[in-house]
Amino acid sequence: MPSTAPSSSQPWQAAGGGPVRVLVIDDEPMLRRTLGDYLEDSGCLAALAANGAEGLAALEHFRPDVALVDLNMPIMDGYAFIEIAHK
Repeated sequence: MPSTAPSSSQPWQAAGGGPVRVLVIDDEPMLRRTLGDYLEDSGCLAALAANGAEGLAALEHFRPDVALVDLNMPIMDGYAFIEIAHK
């Protein structure tokens, strides 16, 4: 079965042809940075936020194609972020 992960010469692309824009929201700094680095190494554009409130602020200037959201975080959890961002 062929791999679905992009090679360095063929990055993931959004429907419009540009790089996939990913918002990573997680309160664990190491996990957040590791995910962001991996996504960027794969050709994605990544924005990072430490909680749901920072994630909402990021949406003011970064329009993601997808968001990876931790559900259990302080300040604003992932459930609240998803509910507000979905409106």
